[in-house]
Amino acid sequence: MLGGVPVYPSKDKRFVSELVNQIQTSKSFILAITPEGTRKKVKRWKTGFYEISRATGLPILLTKIDYSNKKMHLGNMFYPTGDMQGDMRKIQGYFRASWAKHPEKYYEWPPVD
Repeated sequence: MLGGVPVYPSKDKRFVSELVNQIQTSKSFILAITPEGTRKKVKRWKTGFYEISRATGLPILLTKIDYSNKKMHLGNMFYPTGDMQGDMRKIQGYFRASWAKHPEKYYEWPPVD
């Protein structure tokens, strides 16, 4: 059975800890998150997906959509090391702006000034 967990844009930091608890107490749980948290251009990725992975010990399955070729790619499992900046650079290296539907909205980690 598929379900969903709504995420409301707020500054409530309890959401990540509540979600971690739900994952840890569930028999099975699949979670899909886009790090941007929106479809518009962002200045920074949200880091909840990283925090959830670290807190649960579960890997991040890197997945991307190649819009121009209409393909979805499932990548490797990524286990965060705790070095968020280094890990985010590695995760970002998996994605390409040319694959985005709107490359002008593509986000680079860290932002290029």
